[in-house]
Amino acid sequence: MSCSCCLAQSVILDRPRQPYIDATVLAERCPLDNKRKSFSSPRLNPGSITWNESRLQSLPIELYQACLQHLDVQSLTNMRGVSQYTRFAIDGIYQYGEIYKHAPQALRACLSTEVACHIPLRRLHHALTSMECYFCKNLEDPKSRFGTYLSLYECRRCCLFCLRNSPELKQIELMAVMSLCTQRKGCSIRMLQGVPRLKMVPDSYGITRYRAFVSKSFVLSNAVAALGMNLTDKDRRTLFGNDRTAVIYHHPLVHPEQESNIQPTLDFTPPDLHKLIAQTYMSAVPFPYLTSDRQHEDFGVLCEECLRHMLFQEDRWKQDQQRRRVAGGSPIASERRRAFLNGLREKACQKYSKFDTTNKDAKSLALSRGQEYGPETVTSIETHMLTHSKEILSEEEKQWRTKRKRELAVS
Repeated sequence: MSCSCCLAQSVILDRPRQPYIDATVLAERCPLDNKRKSFSSPRLNPGSITWNESRLQSLPIELYQACLQHLDVQSLTNMRGVSQYTRFAIDGIYQYGEIYKHAPQALRACLSTEVACHIPLRRLHHALTSMECYFCKNLEDPKSRFGTYLSLYECRRCCLFCLRNSPELKQIELMAVMSLCTQRKGCSIRMLQGVPRLKMVPDSYGITRYRAFVSKSFVLSNAVAALGMNLTDKDRRTLFGNDRTAVIYHHPLVHPEQESNIQPTLDFTPPDLHKLIAQTYMSAVPFPYLTSDRQHEDFGVLCEECLRHMLFQEDRWKQDQQRRRVAGGSPIASERRRAFLNGLREKACQKYSKFDTTNKDAKSLALSRGQEYGPETVTSIETHMLTHSKEILSEEEKQWRTKRKRELAVS
């Protein structure tokens, strides 16, 4: 088993295999047709008898594109097979062109998971050119965090922390909901017709590489809860989990064995098992921020210092728990300890911009809102590292880091 320092470096270096939908798998399953210049068997071409009679061909291309850009991704994909002229028109839509050039994995993910019919092209492009996490921005206490992932259900940009810990992104199996609909009075399967459903891409998910190769469909738990279905308390706990449990955050890129136990009781049952955790990653894909000068794709970067400090505190609490057990004390984490480690995990999940243009865009965004640019806004990794330059590590943490470096050198 790799040590904490090895894990920290593997996380920072962005391993090829990440817990969410793999871009390589998407490329194999969903090759896009943008590189094709002609049809093998075109349905309509300049040599066709009805070419001049087509209303689509008679429209000015600018007007045609103005109509096409309001379609959803699935409709646009289907329209690309209508004619050479239509495909040329779609390729000329600047929103579509920027998405294909800078984030083709987003198009492939939408089509492969069959949510493309619910995602308008303009919304996907807006997500590409906005940097903030949608879910953090809409909290009761709004936060500005750099989002580098795309939640496919509603095509919303999300951050690494929300990807794992936000209750709004929790999903449930469609078959479980349909089964309850057939058993409860006042419930009907027809109630689910307008709810966006996602078909998983068979692969391994999560940091534990949970194998999910049987295709299933999922729906957002919040979308099902909004239907007003007549469910018992037991049904709600089965579908949505127990919302009365203690709040415990997790780092998506850190193995569960590397995290300490901050459960409130000895017999505490976590609300999410490996299967449920893996389901969260089945609806997300890496998604860069396209800078205002259209020159850079910013996927962000994690802070190595924040991650190492978190792992040190996790290891420290593990040792403290072990000493308490030997002394006959209670190893249960207090609310203060839980809040402290939750805060470290949340901070270690934050990503920071890599390019100066992203930094300038963040400053302009803060200025437009009357905010002061600083730690509470999207910042660059260089600006963030200035806060660590003023910190003084304890002797205990220095020894811990030295020990881990030696273990890394030996391994």
